[in-house]
Amino acid sequence: MKQSYHRHGAWALVTFSAWAAGSLRHESPHFNSGRAILAEETQKKQVDSHRPPQPSSDGNQSDDSSSRAFRTDEDRDGAARETPKPTERQLADWAQASITAGTPIKRRLAFDRILKELSSLGPSQIIALRSTLHQLGANDELRKLFDYAWASKSPDSALAFLDQVPDEQRQNFLANMLPGLATSDPVTAISLFESLGQDLQNELRPNLYKGLIDHDEAVATNYVLDSANPDRPDWRPMDTFTRELVSNQGIKATLNWAQTLPQGSLRGNAWSAAFARWTTENPVAVAETLQDMPVSGDRDQAINGFISALAGQDPKTAVTWAAEINQSGLREAAMIRAGKRYFHQNPAAANDWFASSGLPPNVLSIMKPTE
Repeated sequence: MKQSYHRHGAWALVTFSAWAAGSLRHESPHFNSGRAILAEETQKKQVDSHRPPQPSSDGNQSDDSSSRAFRTDEDRDGAARETPKPTERQLADWAQASITAGTPIKRRLAFDRILKELSSLGPSQIIALRSTLHQLGANDELRKLFDYAWASKSPDSALAFLDQVPDEQRQNFLANMLPGLATSDPVTAISLFESLGQDLQNELRPNLYKGLIDHDEAVATNYVLDSANPDRPDWRPMDTFTRELVSNQGIKATLNWAQTLPQGSLRGNAWSAAFARWTTENPVAVAETLQDMPVSGDRDQAINGFISALAGQDPKTAVTWAAEINQSGLREAAMIRAGKRYFHQNPAAANDWFASSGLPPNVLSIMKPTE
């Protein structure tokens, strides 16, 4: 495993709590709620860690961090009050209610209570609780969120359970727990990921990136940059990472991040992926932004991403924009890629376009659909 991903940490640092607040706008409702809980718990512990220790009953200062970690709304005078661990009956009741309670809100509240208590449970309790939820018919989103929270709050026991999971369930558990593990222990998560076969890495790369972004944007970015082969850069990891970043932080934050990347192919991949992802949501806004961008490599890559997402719906506009790319090799590749879609949709109009496109005659056969 490469250990050099700390080199670029001077830029793009974003705190986990700030990210978590922004990400609530973009994740699914189930994942949103759980991540909000984790962020809330983290912030709460950070605040409590700065409070002075409270006197114990014998007048001595207490060092018990667990008593400081649990505060209730009624604790207005600041006195430490330890919340008792849930009983087996309570856990069973919450599990039952999270699946069968009469309203979505009651089900959500019961499941949220389980997530908040995970760090206080032993490994056997967590495994039993997980099994109970499965037996009660928990859906995929709840299972995903449970495993994410487990790996985030109790990473050692989640990793130990990985060795016990039946082979047919291992990949699904890995997909669920890997992002949670990355939020609490990114080094271990990266090590686990890199121990997997190449095919499985390709499947789980978005999951790893999701967790690394949850932990720290700069750490995540450094890993992507440092794990790339400088001699044979692969656009796919950066494309995957950028799309995850757009989903979690929004396009504006992602474009600001892309501007901080060092010049090179990976920066170009990031711009292309960001604009492709944005185009699927608002092609009009993308076109307006491109018109205002000065001629540059970033603009060329932005257009490249724009037409990649646009060509399937509007190839005529896509080939027109492709001609705007300044770099000749990238321009020709983009025109051919969009031209294929144009010939498939409207051969007659595509023939007219090709005659004035300036493309060499030999690429016509590449764009025309095979008979």
